[in-house]
Amino acid sequence: MTTPEPSPGRTESRRGPLRPWIAITAVVFTLATVLALAWPAGGLREAKPDIPHRRLGETTTGHRFAINPHKVSYATKDPAPAYGDAKDGRFLTIEFEVENVSDQTATVNDLAFRLYLAVSPGSTVIDRFKDKTAGFVIRDGRYDREQLQPGLPERVMIVYTVPAGRPDPTSLTLSFEDQEYTSGFQSELSEWYPGDMLAIYDLEVGR
Repeated sequence: MTTPEPSPGRTESRRGPLRPWIAITAVVFTLATVLALAWPAGGLREAKPDIPHRRLGETTTGHRFAINPHKVSYATKDPAPAYGDAKDGRFLTIEFEVENVSDQTATVNDLAFRLYLAVSPGSTVIDRFKDKTAGFVIRDGRYDREQLQPGLPERVMIVYTVPAGRPDPTSLTLSFEDQEYTSGFQSELSEWYPGDMLAIYDLEVGR
């Protein structure tokens, strides 16, 4: 005995009420997929504001340091020789007012690692590690300190060499990156990790 096939009209009447639910399910699935892919990539996060551009004498405050560059100069004699007479060369010097706004002791090196430099003409990048020749606190006529104590404003000088074969610099673009004290990816112990770029300084280089 064979089972009679359902008529087309009966099939449509059975499937018809399910079609809206299928459409809704498809929309929900698509939205969930978009959220799942976009959230880890930061696609739904609030867009970061533009990095502010600042000039000489303006202060930028982060989680670890507040800086105020007040002098940039270029010289052909080392302004901070370690021993003996100043040697000939090509040197870029930046002087800051700096305050350690955290509750932990820091050093001038800690600050220097958060600075990114490019000089013009030529947009030459100054290597913040390799090209740095000196960095110290200037206080009481001494130049041999590098510690930055919490809450104590200091005058700081950092010296870099300018790469050979490049024009004498007339302007400096100085970018200042924040640091945040937080736990890392592989450790629950808090450490200072790089944060957002806080400001870009457009500075003239003096002689």
